Amino acid sequence: MYHSSCSVCHGDDLSGGEMGPGLAGNSFISFWDGLSLGDLYNVMSVSMPQDNPGSLDTAQYVDVIAYMLQESEFPTGDGELSEGALGDVAIQAEAQ
Repeated sequence: MYHSSCSVCHGDDLSGGEMGPGLAGNSFISFWDGLSLGDLYNVMSVSMPQDNPGSLDTAQYVDVIAYMLQESEFPTGDGELSEGALGDVAIQAEAQ
């Protein structure tokens, strides 16, 4: 889903591009640090993809978020990421 809906702006490797910021690694973590996956979902679901905001269904947005977390090397959970759990998961930078 990411590659068909997001990569044109955010890059094939989530590193960002001329039209969108990076969605993995330090750029992603520093921007979203302290917020929840629910906050991220709320922004994405009303503003992305930029050329057709809100056009993905809930499961597709959640899949994109899961892909972003995987590429940022966040630890995996016990089960599949679901919309209901997004508000309970905080995005936190690793303590140095």
